[in-house]
Amino acid sequence: MQRWRAYWLAPGGRHATALVRIGIAVSCLWMLVRYAGYADLPPTATYYKLGVWMLVPGRPGPAVLEALLAIGWVASVLFLFGAWTRLAHVVSLIALLAVATHGVSDTPTWSHTDAPPLLASIAFLGARADAWSIDAWLRRGQPPRALHQGPVRLAQFAVALIFAVACVKKLQAGGGLGWAFSDSLRHHLLVRFDWIGLPRTAIADWLMQSNVRYEVAAALNLVSQLTPLFAIFLVRFPKLRALAGVFFVLEVLGLGFVMDLWNLHWLPLAAVFIDADALLGRREPAVLPPPRLGQRLYLAWATLFIAFFLVQAFWLNQRLRAFPFSSFPMFAQVRAKRPYDTHQTYELPGGHIEVFGARAADAEVDAWFRARGTFRWMWRHRDPAQIRADLTAMLADVRQAFPAYDFTRVRYSIARFQAPAFPAPARLDRTDLAILGELTLDGTFTTELGTRGPYTVVVDPATALPYLVVEREGHRWLVAP
Repeated sequence: MQRWRAYWLAPGGRHATALVRIGIAVSCLWMLVRYAGYADLPPTATYYKLGVWMLVPGRPGPAVLEALLAIGWVASVLFLFGAWTRLAHVVSLIALLAVATHGVSDTPTWSHTDAPPLLASIAFLGARADAWSIDAWLRRGQPPRALHQGPVRLAQFAVALIFAVACVKKLQAGGGLGWAFSDSLRHHLLVRFDWIGLPRTAIADWLMQSNVRYEVAAALNLVSQLTPLFAIFLVRFPKLRALAGVFFVLEVLGLGFVMDLWNLHWLPLAAVFIDADALLGRREPAVLPPPRLGQRLYLAWATLFIAFFLVQAFWLNQRLRAFPFSSFPMFAQVRAKRPYDTHQTYELPGGHIEVFGARAADAEVDAWFRARGTFRWMWRHRDPAQIRADLTAMLADVRQAFPAYDFTRVRYSIARFQAPAFPAPARLDRTDLAILGELTLDGTFTTELGTRGPYTVVVDPATALPYLVVEREGHRWLVAP
C-alpha cells in the first residue's frame, strides 16, 4: 500500500503536467476538427444509447449537437492555454464525450477511433496548470503549491494500456506467438481490404507477397504494442520512458501506413511518456505537503479508474455500453488454421449488399456502404424480424444519402470467402450462399432462412460455430441452425 501511495502521489511534475495537458488538449481539438459539420448530417435510422446518452431521454437533435461542438471548442482552447484549467477540462471532456458517443451510436458496438484521447482526458482529471499556462501567469509571485504526478502517470497508464491490451489478447489467442508466426496477418490484411472492397496500401500488398515479411511484421507489431507499457515502470529513467513513447508513435503510424487506419489525433498523446521536468533539468521548489484528504481521494480515484479500465478491457468489454471504456483487441483474432506453421486456405463468412433503383449502384454507393460497419455484420443475424428491420434501415439510409438513384429494393446475401494457401497470390474468392433478406420499397420482404432440404453440417473456421447448408440445384445455401 505504501508503494502504491508513493507511486501516485510522488511530488513534482509541474512541467510534465503542463506538457501532458497540452498534448491531450491538442488531441481533443484535433477530434473536433474531424467532427466539423457533424451536426448537419442527417440522423441514421438506427440509434443505440451509449455512455453519457443513457442518462438522457430521447435522441439529441442537430441543435444540441451543434451547441456541444461549440462548447467543446471553447472549453478545449481554454484547457490548452491553461485558463480556468480544471473547469475548462471538465466541460471539454463532457462535450467531447457527448459528441463522440453520439458519433458511434448507430451500432450496438463501437470502434476505438476516439477512445484514446477521451480515456487520457478522463485519467487526467484533477490536474492543475502550474506551468506554461494562463493560470500560472496569474499566480506569478505567489508561493508554489503542492503538486503530485498522479494525473500524468494515470494518463500514461490509459494510453499505454490501449496497445498493451491488444498485444495480450493476440498472445492469448495464439497460445503464445501463434498470432505472429502464422498466416494470420496475411489474412487480416485480406479481411481489412479485400473483404470490404477497399484498395490495399502499398505496404500491405508488399507484406503479403512473402511469409517472412508478414510474420516479421506481425512480431514487430507485438513488440511495438507492448513496449509503451514499460514506461509505467520507468518513472526514474526519463530517457527510456521517452523511448517507450517512440514505440507508441511507431504503432500509430504503422496502423496508418499498413492498415490505412489513420488516427493521427492520437500522436499528441505521446506527451504522457515525456518527463519534461527531468529532461529540462527543472527542480521542484519546496512546498507544503498536500492535504491528506485530497491524497486519499486521489488514491481512490486512481484505483477505481484502473480497476474499471481492466475489467472492461479483459472481461466486460462493451456490455455496459460505458463508452469509451472497452476492450481493444485490434486484429487480435488468429485468422489461420492449426497447425500454424503450415500454409492452409482460410475461410470466413461475410455479406454482399445489392441495391436496385432507377440508376445502378456505382463506386460512390459501394464506398458509402463500406463505411457503415453495422451493415457489414448483418450476416450474423438469424432472426427474420431483425433482418427485416436492418434492411428497412439500410434502404431508408441509402435513399436519403442518394435520392437521385431512387433505390427501391435492397438485397443482402450471405457469402463464403476463401483465401488460397500461400504461396498462391493473396486474394479472397466470394461464393454467395443464400439470400439472407430482400426488401422492396412497398415493404415486401423475402428470405431463404428456414428452407429445408438435404443438408450437411459445416463448421465455420472463423467463428467455430456450426451451421446447416442445403444442397440445391448445384448451389450451397445457408439455413437457420
